[in-house]
Amino acid sequence: MKKLLFTILIGSFFCMAEETKAQADIHFSQYNASPLTINPANAGLFSGNFRATANYRRQWETVGTVYQTIGASADMLLASDVFNDDFFGLGVSFVQDQSGVTGFSQLDGAISGSYTKILDPRGEHYLTLGAQLGYGQRSVTLDGMNWGNQWTNTGFDQGLATGETFTNFSTNFIDVSAGLNYFFSTNYDNLKGNLGVGAFHLNRPDVSIQGQTEELYVRYAVNGGLMYLIEDRNLALYPNFLWMAQGPQRMLNAGIDLKFILSEPTRVTGFRKETALSLGIYHRFNDAFFPMLKLSTGGFTLGLSYDMMVSDLRAASGGTGGPEFSLIYRTGYKSGAKSQPKNAKFY
Repeated sequence: MKKLLFTILIGSFFCMAEETKAQADIHFSQYNASPLTINPANAGLFSGNFRATANYRRQWETVGTVYQTIGASADMLLASDVFNDDFFGLGVSFVQDQSGVTGFSQLDGAISGSYTKILDPRGEHYLTLGAQLGYGQRSVTLDGMNWGNQWTNTGFDQGLATGETFTNFSTNFIDVSAGLNYFFSTNYDNLKGNLGVGAFHLNRPDVSIQGQTEELYVRYAVNGGLMYLIEDRNLALYPNFLWMAQGPQRMLNAGIDLKFILSEPTRVTGFRKETALSLGIYHRFNDAFFPMLKLSTGGFTLGLSYDMMVSDLRAASGGTGGPEFSLIYRTGYKSGAKSQPKNAKFY
């Protein structure tokens, strides 16, 4: 019965396009591990020369058909010798989501560019502008669905005619987004923070797969955080948040990471890399709590988290959410004073 109710709920939401215009965008719990999906200005905005990320999310194991989301991105420092201490960033990103019995699939790819302006002679304040050009696809596979005309006294018979007529099962569109980010870091790098604003789907693309006009709402994303390093204890505190709004939908994530630095990098040569363990607890308000574990070494960071439902959907899901994994690799991260890139002050 739980599976049936959950299927009806998801199916109803899928069919409400006329009223809600379009579904909300997909998202990751480990949002900081998917930087280009929360702000185009994040391209190149990290400590290092090159960054690659991979994300995988799986949920609703207990209700039958699994929902899964895959993401990947790569971004880099670019043209850092053109305007004194200012620099450019360039990135590409990809996200694919497969949802439930309808086989509803979302595919989004984008290229992002950014320009970071240093605001003071001491290099403590930065302002970054970003833009993103994307391509999206939405499609549905209805082979696994049951319809009223297929009901018999013993259940659904998919060999019977559905009595339904569909003219189109997919659509493609161009997407335009932009972002702004402010970052500061003290001269000793023991306190740093940022506040960013992103706006996605500025051109309101039509994502209808049934020939009707169905425009995406603009998605606004505000994210920020503070990182405080207690050097004598090799401990860093990182409270951070992400708030998003898209049409009638609202979402707020907030939490904190405790980063234990197990071994420090060599400050001059950068030959020995930092090794650290981070423990975090986060809350997506009115939805889920998710503990987080991250292990960093040699430029790699592996992140693990698990959503624990607290919303009304916990009755249908048995209280379970789903696991999420992320992997980040950075070159030039804390590479020593001899070869520090211009973005070395960032996280």
